[in-house]
Amino acid sequence: MRKLLVIIILIMLFAPLFVFAQEGEKGGLIPCGTEDDPCDACDFWQMLLNLYNLLLGLAGIVAVIFMVINGFQYVVAAGDEEMIGRAKEGLKNAIIGLLLIAASYVIINTILLAMGFNLDGQAEWRSVPCVEKPAPGTGMR
Repeated sequence: MRKLLVIIILIMLFAPLFVFAQEGEKGGLIPCGTEDDPCDACDFWQMLLNLYNLLLGLAGIVAVIFMVINGFQYVVAAGDEEMIGRAKEGLKNAIIGLLLIAASYVIINTILLAMGFNLDGQAEWRSVPCVEKPAPGTGMR
């Protein structure tokens, strides 16, 4: 019952992260798809970047939560070696997770450059240079 309560509280705390209620034409996880703005390759890359940023933020939040929970377990272990060992292992895993999250940019950048992905001689994949779309109704793309 206690685990269910913790899960419900966590869902209530983090549910607003999935809403993406933003103002403007390009708000949200998927930046296109209306009648006036059909999707193209630029929107696909923007969606991947939006998804990357969402997952990066969620993973960081989860890693910090695990660090707090395991730190609390370590403090309240009261000399119980088994509980201290589990808390240390959890802290170690959370720190490794945070390091992987921090290194994800380097990992993705290295993989994309090894695959030959290069934008106009730049090694920056996080900003996709897009050609400005014509106004809706002009019929030209």
